[in-house]
Amino acid sequence: MGLPGGLIAVGVGTGLAWIMGYMDSGSIVNKDGLFHFSPPLFCGGNMIDLIQSKYVLQYLSIIVPMGVFNVVGSLQDLESAEAAGDKYDTFPSLLTNGIGSVIASLFGSCFPTAIYIGHPGWKAIGART
Repeated sequence: MGLPGGLIAVGVGTGLAWIMGYMDSGSIVNKDGLFHFSPPLFCGGNMIDLIQSKYVLQYLSIIVPMGVFNVVGSLQDLESAEAAGDKYDTFPSLLTNGIGSVIASLFGSCFPTAIYIGHPGWKAIGART
């Protein structure tokens, strides 16, 4: 088909939201009939409240292993890139990845950033910066 997988996923998700009634014209057009933009909202205060709540200790057994899993996965990705001939410094790569995840979480994202594992494959087909 030639379309990026991410575009297809967003399209299918949007279509399902319309079909199932979770979206309507009010979701994309304001009362003046103009398309409206909904920027990400800062939720740092909510995160501080969450950290101070009882839920952090309750879910620490999930939070810590997932953090370790993400770091180990990133290290594997860096090793994979090095095997393809591209050496990236570990500390700055992990630091940038971590800072990106923290900033994203402060604006409501539940997805951490990731160092991409597909480096050798994309390099083999001619991808560049």
